[in-house]
Amino acid sequence: MGNNGIEIRSGSEEAKEKKRPLAALLFLNVGVCGILSLLHSIKGISFSMWMVSIAAIALCWLIWYTYYGKRKLFFLLVLISILVCQVTIYRIGDTLMEQIVHSITCIIDGTTEPMPILETAMLFAVVISFLMAAVEFWIKSHFILYLLTTGLLLVSPIWGIRAGMQEILLLALFQITFWVMEIAERKYGKRGFHRKLYFGGIKKRSLSGKSGIAAGMILAALFLIVFPIAAASTEKLYGFVYDIEGKTYQMIHRLSGRADELITGGKIHGENNYRTGAAHLELEASIQPSEVLYLRGFGGGTYIGGNWIRSSDEALFANIMERSDWQNNQISIASRYYGMYFVMNSNMQRKEEERPQAVTLTVKHCNGVYGNAYVPYYSQRNGSWYHYNDVYEYGYASQREGYSYRYFEQKDMMIDWDNVSESFAWQRNWYQRLQEAYVEEIQSAYTQVPISLLPRLTELCQENPQKSLEEITAFILYTLHSNASYTLTPGWAPLNEDIVEYFLFEGGRGYCEHFAVTATLMYRLYGIPARYATGYMVEPSAFEQQGNGIWKAMVTDQSAHAWVEIFLEDYGWTPVEVTPATDGSSVASYPGFNNSVLGQVMRKRGWQMNRPNIAVSSIENGQERAIQDI
Repeated sequence: MGNNGIEIRSGSEEAKEKKRPLAALLFLNVGVCGILSLLHSIKGISFSMWMVSIAAIALCWLIWYTYYGKRKLFFLLVLISILVCQVTIYRIGDTLMEQIVHSITCIIDGTTEPMPILETAMLFAVVISFLMAAVEFWIKSHFILYLLTTGLLLVSPIWGIRAGMQEILLLALFQITFWVMEIAERKYGKRGFHRKLYFGGIKKRSLSGKSGIAAGMILAALFLIVFPIAAASTEKLYGFVYDIEGKTYQMIHRLSGRADELITGGKIHGENNYRTGAAHLELEASIQPSEVLYLRGFGGGTYIGGNWIRSSDEALFANIMERSDWQNNQISIASRYYGMYFVMNSNMQRKEEERPQAVTLTVKHCNGVYGNAYVPYYSQRNGSWYHYNDVYEYGYASQREGYSYRYFEQKDMMIDWDNVSESFAWQRNWYQRLQEAYVEEIQSAYTQVPISLLPRLTELCQENPQKSLEEITAFILYTLHSNASYTLTPGWAPLNEDIVEYFLFEGGRGYCEHFAVTATLMYRLYGIPARYATGYMVEPSAFEQQGNGIWKAMVTDQSAHAWVEIFLEDYGWTPVEVTPATDGSSVASYPGFNNSVLGQVMRKRGWQMNRPNIAVSSIENGQERAIQDI
């Protein structure tokens, strides 16, 4: 009997030892370390990852070891941990509070100044270890932790958390362990699960136990094979994801009718840009344009971080009226100014054969909504057309829908104040005074920059002073094109960073909105009046001649575009194309500047498009940038 009793007790003790499931320990360790690694990757947070990880792993082991078989020691461990945390909070409460506030600020506002938070990281490791153990060991719900870590991994790019290979590897291992435990739990049930799944104690003849381990080994093997392949071909992988996302976007916008909405407004989007191909404008031109046609529907006056407030010259003209002796009312001055450059160019003394031909352009909105006009540069409103929504209170009634402008192409603009025709000479002085007054007003109105939102961009321009407008434009193009590439699918930008700062200094990928807003702010930092513009860019090839001799073009949302406009005397507001062409080359051009001038300045300064002038780790590490596309 004595021998039998000893055997029974020995078997009981062996069974207790087998009740410590190694899968649960692995599940807990990789989950805690994965979350700590994500915390460590937040920009502005600094602590010794190896020290905190070792402490967390040791604590997880103690929790696991004492909970399965040593319950009294487990409760003693909990008590000791609570006392240690309380003493720590009491002794260094101010330090912890400062570190916690800094960490929250890093996540919400994107703080970049690093701060060591070792004490907070240690405290966080203790709390997260016990919380995850409570969910896993007491509630016995792996799925809660699975959803938590999955959510953290998916949301982290939005909040600017740079999840690298280490974080993804740990959390991927966590997911694998979850599925191994989930399979085993389904085989044994929740109660039987913890008695069976401890890797070393599963009966060798148990087909269910073998299948659980086999599933885990297969998943681990697949991960080790698939993950390197996916990391090596991120462009193709994300291209596939974006293709699905794009088709979903197109379907939703077509069904909701949003695909027909015309482009307007100054919001700078921080996600992928998908087009539906929906028709937006119908254009009719008296002759075929020979230059790219920019139709501006929005001009940005004040940048407020990720968005522009529409520019308004009403206050500027009011100031001009207050300082002048003109008897004209404000509306008359504004109306005359907006058509001034067209009128002046029309009244230059030229030979008949040298006189430029103005293009008459009629614009029709395909959705029939005329809440916003799309205006060509160097133009004058044409009063012979009238659209039924009565946006403009001028012109003559017509059954034809749309509105009309007459404009000159840039190549035909040759204003010379000393060469005005005699019939127009009496107005020359008046227009010159108006331009001088307007230039004085915009010098302060359209050079404002919120430098507190853009510390790195401000510093970049301050450290690279330029003199002439040509040098400023060349530096802007060099900076944009050497540090960023064009794509409609740059991925999601983090919400806690200004989109301009992220695009240029970290993301390095974007579309016209990102290039245009950055260029606009850089011009302003150099003291050049500039505005952010959106609307449509129409190529001359889009126009086809009709039987009646009219040139017609259908403009879809594929032609929606953003650019920067700068003020040039004798031209007024002039578009500058800063978005690179599809082959990566520059197409920027305005009077006095072209690719030849750009090349001369770059050679003189030693700038090369293949040598970025901004050294940022995320730009150098293409794989890290690809991870941000999640």
